[in-house]
Amino acid sequence: MRSLRRFQHGPPPCSVFAFFVLWLVAVPPICGQERPQGQLVDLHVRVYDQQAEAPLDRVRVELLRFPDGILALAFTDGTGRVSFSRLVPSSYWVRVRAEGYHTVEVNVDIRRGDYSRDVNVPLMRIQSPRVTPPGQAVSLRTLSLPEDAVKAFHRGLESLHTKKKPLESLQHFREAIREAPEYYEAYFMLGAAYWDLKRNSEAEAAFRKALELNPNFLHAYYPLAVLLTAERRFDEAEQLLRRAMELDPEGWQWPFELARCLVGQDHWGQALEYAELARTKSNAPPKVHLLLADLYSGLGQTEKAIAALETYLRLEPQGPYAARADKALADLRRRN
Repeated sequence: MRSLRRFQHGPPPCSVFAFFVLWLVAVPPICGQERPQGQLVDLHVRVYDQQAEAPLDRVRVELLRFPDGILALAFTDGTGRVSFSRLVPSSYWVRVRAEGYHTVEVNVDIRRGDYSRDVNVPLMRIQSPRVTPPGQAVSLRTLSLPEDAVKAFHRGLESLHTKKKPLESLQHFREAIREAPEYYEAYFMLGAAYWDLKRNSEAEAAFRKALELNPNFLHAYYPLAVLLTAERRFDEAEQLLRRAMELDPEGWQWPFELARCLVGQDHWGQALEYAELARTKSNAPPKVHLLLADLYSGLGQTEKAIAALETYLRLEPQGPYAARADKALADLRRRN
């Protein structure tokens, strides 16, 4: 079995060992799969809480097309999913509404030759993100912030998540910070806006400022660690992730990202240990099994890689990586 070490600068197209690129870049079309011209397409939508990365059920999902208006309406199931079948190639809008969350609209262009389309829709809670437990501490935190700062913060959330205008949101988050220099949540969202704009150095500075103001603010650890890993600054990312694991021992994302970080440092055995740890967490998503499949493949443990892919496909048969996982599974079985 070939090792993933050969592909540190990117796996070859359609390789069995292509999963790591999925966590940082968009999934390219699957090689060798074609759909007859003019054939109808299925659209699969997955809705989840952006902070918790947990699926949201009973969420209203509308399919729209200009100038026809709403073409279909459905509600997500327990896995946060809903599908719209037999769509003609065209430009559509997916509008997602959920109580307690900002409404999100996503444009989806379905083109001739598409096999199917998968759309992931993260929802942001209307209230500002906090790790402070509910109760009196939350009330004291809210009361400690100037009203104008809180209003500016929510205008920023509206611009960033509802209007999809990250550049516009910057002025609102900056205003919130001017009104309340200790407003670490505003620094966090400022970093998120910069990240959307691919201004990574400014995003990093904002995330770090949020953690400087509140080292226990978990929300800032994840995007900062992902950013550092993407820039191959593995030592810094590892230090950050280990601190987050101390603060949140039950979080799956910390050992998951730490495994990816250790692979970048060529520490495969340790990476597998942390991927296994991520799998044991109660809120671990199905994609953990893709990471395990990747690691098992790189370490030559083909049977375990096959089992991990089978588990993923059983848990998420119509997920965003299902087609690639299915192909990888077939390739592994053929080579085994």
